[in-house]
Amino acid sequence: MQNKTQLGYLMEYLEISGKELAQILNTDITTISKWRNNKRKLLMEPAREIAEFALNERFLAKRAKIQELMLPFLQNPAVESIEQQIEALGAFLTDDQTTAIVKQPDCSENCYYSYVKICSGIDDGWHEAIESILRRVREEDDNEVYMGDFGDIEWEQSENSKQLEYITKQMISLGQSGKRVNIIDKVTDSYKPYDIINRWLNLYLTDNIEVYYIEEYNNVLKADSLYVLPGKAAVIGMSTDKKTADNLYLYFDDPKSTAFYTAKMKTIMSRAKKLIYKIEVRDSMGMVELLDEYLRVNQTTYMLNPRPTFRNMPVDLLREILEDNGVSKELIQHCININRKRHEIRMRCKYRQIYDITAIEEALNQDFIIEYELSQIAGREIRITRKQFLKQLSYILQFIANHMYTLALVSLEDVGFSMKNTSVIVQENSIVVAWNSIEFSNMLYSKELTFIGGYYEYIKMLWDNIPLISKNADWTKNKLLSYLQND
Repeated sequence: MQNKTQLGYLMEYLEISGKELAQILNTDITTISKWRNNKRKLLMEPAREIAEFALNERFLAKRAKIQELMLPFLQNPAVESIEQQIEALGAFLTDDQTTAIVKQPDCSENCYYSYVKICSGIDDGWHEAIESILRRVREEDDNEVYMGDFGDIEWEQSENSKQLEYITKQMISLGQSGKRVNIIDKVTDSYKPYDIINRWLNLYLTDNIEVYYIEEYNNVLKADSLYVLPGKAAVIGMSTDKKTADNLYLYFDDPKSTAFYTAKMKTIMSRAKKLIYKIEVRDSMGMVELLDEYLRVNQTTYMLNPRPTFRNMPVDLLREILEDNGVSKELIQHCININRKRHEIRMRCKYRQIYDITAIEEALNQDFIIEYELSQIAGREIRITRKQFLKQLSYILQFIANHMYTLALVSLEDVGFSMKNTSVIVQENSIVVAWNSIEFSNMLYSKELTFIGGYYEYIKMLWDNIPLISKNADWTKNKLLSYLQND
């Protein structure tokens, strides 16, 4: 079907010619043709004259459909003055964002024609369709948008890295601006690819980003992705063969289509479950209580940190640090309780602890370091002096290796860990917790098995890739001793 402007649709629906309309407006037929074919912008003044003509008694039988067109532009639909209707229909005719819905001669009562923006290809086509709906999201006052990621793009493929970087950046920007972004992911019987988990991590940790999952996708929606700005716009993404990247994206912004896809998304959400939960970094006791609830006795548990946290130091040292930083007695006791509770949990699991030797050595080259987790808990910057950090390393030296605990010192960059400043605790089939207290105020955790499994496989792979010497107790002991002796 040839693209038509709102005026073109209205003229066809009312069955009026360009010549007749030109006579009504006292203008030439060429001007009407340019308006009708989008060669010249229709301004509000002639649009009002056209609206007044369309609302006269001659077209009374078609008034219901005309009122449907103007409805989004009526400030108060309950007030039906002719002046208001003329103004609303004029706004419809001149609005650049409107998709016309006009009954065509070959349509039944339940049929209508509408603009649909069709974009093909996984590169430019995908980008144009997504940018179309994101533009509407930014412009509208609505504070909620939905992204249903059901498999039209294999994000883990390197050739799709440009799309992944773009959509991640845009979603983070929306979250930071106060928009609530609801992401609905499809889970299968396989673990989530760890490289995708890593690359989405900053998005997961951002405020106002909520992540859900659904298992019964094929019974809910026959499309591979669905982006919805409720009642305003929708993008449907489809693919045939992922290997050929034969993708098609349809952008809708007409009322009937957006209402349908809004309802469809509500159906999906009613069957979705929470994939990722968040807890504030400052609620460290809440995190420790989660671990206490979910970590299973005697199971292998991986802990990865850039450098030792306040939960892995003697109580007297923790008290000294907090007192030196002017923290209240009540808050000092709270932090000590967290430390003690975490120590109790450490005694019951088989831990494999990874510290970044590069981060440790960088800390030793400074007069002090900032303990970012304690800083968020205390609501003020907490500094640890070099001398205090050495005391912490001396404490850790006592627990390098036993049947329940193994410590490895390694450059995380050298073994391919891509999540800078990030800490992870994961136990298979139990729970995963991840956080970056330097950049984010939230920790994430998940109890969904494929998500946990993706993290577990990733950290286990890192552990397996660590040189044997870096997991050797004597080597690790001598390395820590060298730091202490060089003081």
